[in-house]
Amino acid sequence: MQVILNTINELLDRMGYDDANIKAEDNMGRIKVDIKLREGRELIGEKGLTLAMFEHISRRIVSRRMTPAPKVDIDINNYKHMREEVLRDFALDVGGRVRAENRAVELEPMPSFDRRIIHLALAGFTDVTTESVGERGARYIVVKPVT
Repeated sequence: MQVILNTINELLDRMGYDDANIKAEDNMGRIKVDIKLREGRELIGEKGLTLAMFEHISRRIVSRRMTPAPKVDIDINNYKHMREEVLRDFALDVGGRVRAENRAVELEPMPSFDRRIIHLALAGFTDVTTESVGERGARYIVVKPVT
């Protein structure tokens, strides 16, 4: 755990974020790292894309320093948690619309983290299904009625 904390702290220091408060916990083999910053918006980026890149880089560095490499999930100022709630509500609204109109709805392209939340939010619906479509950065979800 200390290797992960040191790695993330080192990256943040090099990026000029010297006010970071970092906490980590092991959740069944996944290390959840919560970072609190005074000004985290820039490191989160639009739709969390900068955060996703920071997480990817952190994971790569940790994987070179630890064997076996743990799965590291990073959140900044509770962004992912809040985004999850917004996406879950959005998914339920879209699912309701697909039910009511009995027609498919294509969502805008989104990162895999966001798509996963949409899929999970609608997984319990028996009359609606979801499918990821597209390539790389242009992957999106189609929510459609079960036929």
